[in-house]
Amino acid sequence: MHFLELPKLLADRQDDSLLQWGRFFRIRNEQELEDLAMSNPTMGQASDALWWVSNDPNSRQMVEMRELAQITHRITMAGARAEGKAEGVAEGAAKSILLVLAARGLSLTEEQRLRILDCTNAEQLNSWLQKAVTLTDISELFT
Repeated sequence: MHFLELPKLLADRQDDSLLQWGRFFRIRNEQELEDLAMSNPTMGQASDALWWVSNDPNSRQMVEMRELAQITHRITMAGARAEGKAEGVAEGAAKSILLVLAARGLSLTEEQRLRILDCTNAEQLNSWLQKAVTLTDISELFT
């Protein structure tokens, strides 16, 4: 794999087609585009194609749809990461409760254990964890 850093293209090598394409992709204004298009027929064709695609309603709509899809994907992924993180925090808190209770020699029924493990409410889990540290009877945990 090769990388080409567009800002580092040499300005004095006008005949190199790779450099001309590099300049094409880093053009900042209409005058630069026009100058490049006049210097080489291929760049002129590329300039014409760019103009056509930029002004074609169907092409513009496709670009906008792609941009919208990319934005939607980023939002969806961010939501999925946040959801996964919250699930991990809840799972860790539930396991901490079970560890504290086990370390203190307090036994849970299978139903109670599942209730703790199935809980996804961070506030509830924190409340149970605080109680697990000080309670004397397991029945106090869920009150």
